[in-house]
Amino acid sequence: MFGKRGPAVEETHASLRDHIFNRDIGALEASLASLRWASTAVNHRSSDTTPLLLLAATQDDAPSVSLLLRARASINIADSSGATATFVAARSNAAAALEVLIRSGCDVNQPRASGATPLYVAAQNDSRAALAMLIAGGAAVDAPKEGGFTPLLIAAMRGHAPCVSALLQARPAPVPRARAAGRLSRSRLVCRRPAPTQTARTMSRTGGVR
Repeated sequence: MFGKRGPAVEETHASLRDHIFNRDIGALEASLASLRWASTAVNHRSSDTTPLLLLAATQDDAPSVSLLLRARASINIADSSGATATFVAARSNAAAALEVLIRSGCDVNQPRASGATPLYVAAQNDSRAALAMLIAGGAAVDAPKEGGFTPLLIAAMRGHAPCVSALLQARPAPVPRARAAGRLSRSRLVCRRPAPTQTARTMSRTGGVR
C-alpha cells in the first residue's frame, strides 16, 4: 500500500511499467488489484516518465490498456509533448490498442502541442488501419496542425495513396457547382427584389397613371 504522494508512487509506477514492458498481464493485473490508490500510480507522470497508458498503447498491448483503464487511468492523459495514448497508437498503427481506446471514449481529436491530431500522424506514418478506425470514430478529417498542414496534405506529400483515398472518401461531399450557382442566383433575386412602395400599390389598384 502507499499514500497519494512520495517515493512509493514512483516505485509502484516503475513496477507497473516493468510489467507492461514485459507484457506480463498476470503480474500487472495482480499489482493493480492489490493497490489501494491504483489510479494515483497509474496516472503518475513527470518530466522523465511516460504515462503507463501511453506505454501500453505504443506496444499495441490491448489487454494492458484495458486493465489500466479499469484501474481508472485517465484516457486522455498526455506526455510532456501533449501526445495521448490515442496519438501514439495512431502513430505506430497499434490497431488493437486503438480499438480499446476508441470504444472506451477517448478524444480522437485531441492534438499534441504542435497541433497534430491522431489522424494527422496516422496519415503521416501511413498507419492505414489506425486511420480507418479514427475516421470511423469521428475524427475531424480536415483538422490542420501548425502551418495549415492537414492529414490529406501530409498523406499526399508523403505519397501514401491509400491514406489519401480514404481521407478523400471521408470528406463531406461538395455541393455540385451548377446547383450551388443556381441557389446563389435565386438567393440574389430574392434579395434584390424591392418591396412595393405605397405609390406602386396605389397605382396597381387604380390602373396606373392617368
